[in-house]
This record gives sequence, C-alpha cells and structure tokens, in this order.
Amino acid sequence: MPDELFQPLLREAEKMTWEPETEVRVRANRRTQRARLMVVAGATVAVMAAGVAVAFAQRQPDAEPDPAESSPVATAPATPSAEPSAEPSAGGSSSASPQPSTAAPAQITDDWFLRPGDIGPDYRSVRSRESSGDWTFEFVAGMFNCPAGATGWRAQASEYRSFTPDPGQDVGLAQYVARFAPGTAARYLTEVRSRVAGCRPQAGRSIRILAERFAGQDSVIVESRSGGSPSLLVIVRQGDRLTEFWAKPSLAAARAQELGRIAAARLSN
Repeated sequence: MPDELFQPLLREAEKMTWEPETEVRVRANRRTQRARLMVVAGATVAVMAAGVAVAFAQRQPDAEPDPAESSPVATAPATPSAEPSAEPSAGGSSSASPQPSTAAPAQITDDWFLRPGDIGPDYRSVRSRESSGDWTFEFVAGMFNCPAGATGWRAQASEYRSFTPDPGQDVGLAQYVARFAPGTAARYLTEVRSRVAGCRPQAGRSIRILAERFAGQDSVIVESRSGGSPSLLVIVRQGDRLTEFWAKPSLAAARAQELGRIAAARLSN
C-alpha cells in the first residue's frame, strides 16, 4: 500500500528539472541580505522617530523646565571679613545691605598722638614707623610668662613716636598708635586683662592691672615690677584706635591716668 501511494510522486519528481546547487545558494543569500536590510532600515526609522519625539517634547510649552539650565545661578553677596564693630555707629542703624569697602588703606595721623607739650616743657617728638618694642604689652607679657593671646596684634596701620627733652638723653616717653579692624581693639583690651591674670612671673617679679576704665572707651594701666621700682604701661582705646605709652623714669599713677585721658582725646580727632 505505501508503494502505491508514493509511486505517482516519484514519477513526477523524475520528470522535474532541478536548478544547479550554486544558483540555489545565490538566491538564498540574496533573500538573507534583503531580510537584513529590512531589519536595519526598520531600526533606523525607529531611532529617528524616537529622536523626533524627544525634540518635539522638549519644545512643548507645557514641558517642565530644567532648573540647571533655565534658572539663574544665585550667588551670595560679598560680606566683609572683619567682625562687626562693638561700638554703635554715629548715624544710627541702617537697613541697607553692607557693601564691599572701597576706602583707602587705614592711615595713622599726627593728630592721634600726644603733643610734646602734653608731656612737659622743652620736649620734642621723633617719628618712626618701627620701634624696638621692648616696652609694649606684648614684650612685657613675654618677660613675665603671661599666656599667649588669641587675638594678637591685628593692626591695619601703626606708627611710633618718642618724646624727649634732649635726643641724647635716655629719658622720655614712647608711644604706639594703631588702627584695628572693627571690634578687634575692644577684644584686645579684654584679652589683656585675662592674660595679666594668668601671668606666672619668676620670683622677685610681679605684674598686675593697676587701674582701668579711666579714659576713653576703655583703658588699663599695667604695672610690672622686676626687683626695683614699678614700671607703668598705659593702654587706651577710642573706637578702633588704640594707643600704648610708657615713660622712663616711670610715671606716677595719677600722672599716667591724666596723660591717658589726654591720649583718648587725641585719638578722637
């Protein structure tokens, strides 16, 4: 029975003309290449369509803006590095925002110093931007083992004067005047008091605050003693201006306070 079913098919197959094997392979390869081209073309069209859709979406008026691209960058206003002054301003409070300072560098004027006549008859002054400094509080603090200060000298400008009746004599008065950043001079005098309280002088030496708040907006007299008569150093503050002065031979306490009040008036000029 199977042979009878397939005999007609076999006779038909013998009559058919088959194409060469190479031609079949060429035709198959062509079909494969066409199929691949269709796939690539379809993918390209899909990518282009997606790009057009994205661009169209970005141009829509209802689309959310990108904050990083459309918003301006906020910058903090410049603020002065110095801390605010401890003293109230003469003009009262102001609601205006602080502006960067364009003022010229701080300068020391002759009006801020004592006058030769303030000290005594026939005295004359010698101007100097530098001094040995072996009489200032910082020098005395080192000699008497006082603790170091955190504020230190933060003067924006400073000058020295010496006053003598005769330039060849080792007598007279030495004065230092400085202008500080706002608020720093006030903190410095507070620091002077705490540092003197923490001094640990050697045997036979002593240091103390002899008087305070007798002139200007703040003032102290630092008395140091090293085996002999005491030496008085006067420090006076007026606003952000500060002066120190020391005399040889040493001033009496009453005279030191009197000159301190004159020095405060000079600093107010």
